[in-house]
Amino acid sequence: MTGEPDLACVAISLRAQPELAGAVRSVLAQDEPVEVVVVNSGGGDAGALLRGLDVRVVELAERVFPGAARNAGLAATGARYVAFLAADCVAEPGWAAARLRAHRGGADAVASAMVCRPGAGWVERASLLLLHNRRLPDTPPRRRLLYSLSYDRTLFDRYGRFCEDLRIGEDTVFNRSFGPEVRVVWGDGVRTAHRFPATMRALLADQYARGRRRAAMGDRRPAGLAGRAVLDVGRCARQALATRDPAERRALIAALPLVPAGAAAYAAGALSA
Repeated sequence: MTGEPDLACVAISLRAQPELAGAVRSVLAQDEPVEVVVVNSGGGDAGALLRGLDVRVVELAERVFPGAARNAGLAATGARYVAFLAADCVAEPGWAAARLRAHRGGADAVASAMVCRPGAGWVERASLLLLHNRRLPDTPPRRRLLYSLSYDRTLFDRYGRFCEDLRIGEDTVFNRSFGPEVRVVWGDGVRTAHRFPATMRALLADQYARGRRRAAMGDRRPAGLAGRAVLDVGRCARQALATRDPAERRALIAALPLVPAGAAAYAAGALSA
């Protein structure tokens, strides 16, 4: 293949997170060539973590919210399609090829499924269910949430950039600006593995903080968020039972007893905001 890659990945790190190198290597190991731009904010030496890897590093001395980091990465690449990856995630094999296949088939934006990293235990899988039960590979089409998008660059010409003053939800705000003509699809074969809390204490703290942050956004009432967290326990169970891979289904079912405690922590966080 000649010329510049069609797909760029902006890897976003805060204070040179140690996991960054693994995230970048997972993209460089894809079957399709991908241009990688790393945006690190808030200090630390990202270049030292990535020594020997052929990637561009954009250092932002001050800590910025994700929207500003995304925009800095966009400005550093001219690739036709742009994806984003947090430092605590890795791109599963086929991540790039499946995105490009969908884009070249006419998609303006392509979503990713979320999975656990290899070797994850019950606590990690409980967290996966709590956070992403609508983004698992086997989630029914009618329930899927389309996030972790890669974008055709023309979308940024038409709809602007990401909001830079939001702590979370900058992609939600941007995606909601799309007109009905924008084709956003589920990327079959696009899977992103996330690093989830590995202990029950960490899971509860994470869920509490997420509930509190979401309520602080003000787009939903705290009581409504708490109620949805309780309802999600049943959704997590149904999604675990619907998983087609037998080994993964058994692992998710084994994690289900931990889910109600996590949902309660989320609800408590939302109500405390």
